[in-house]
Amino acid sequence: MLEPIRELVAPLLLMQWLQIDTPAETFNPMVYASDKKQFGNLRKRNAFIRGEHPQEFDWKLSDYERNSVPLLRVLVFRFAPGIHARIPVFRGNQSAELNVASDAEIGIILAGMVRQHGLNLDECLTYDAKLKVSH
Repeated sequence: MLEPIRELVAPLLLMQWLQIDTPAETFNPMVYASDKKQFGNLRKRNAFIRGEHPQEFDWKLSDYERNSVPLLRVLVFRFAPGIHARIPVFRGNQSAELNVASDAEIGIILAGMVRQHGLNLDECLTYDAKLKVSH
């Protein structure tokens, strides 16, 4: 009976790829505090992109693996003061400067990440090749 549902795209919330933080409920208090502080520094901005915090999305990676896997970039956007969401958007080094002055610039950077299908392909292929050699 649920077979047609299983063939559809799973909601990001179900997959825990979109995490919403509020003062009352947060996935990780340290990450929430860090993002809240960043929004305080950005004043009127409502979005920024940063590197993943340990165990934020790549739950199964050891510290050793984390040092070798291409960096996961996370979009953090604010709905209201103290209420924001996090979603992984890119894997690998991003050539664009992420320390930008406006949310519009974040949108332009995200559009570039979409054109790359969310991956620095060269970096991810290099990582994949290293994995195959080590196994």
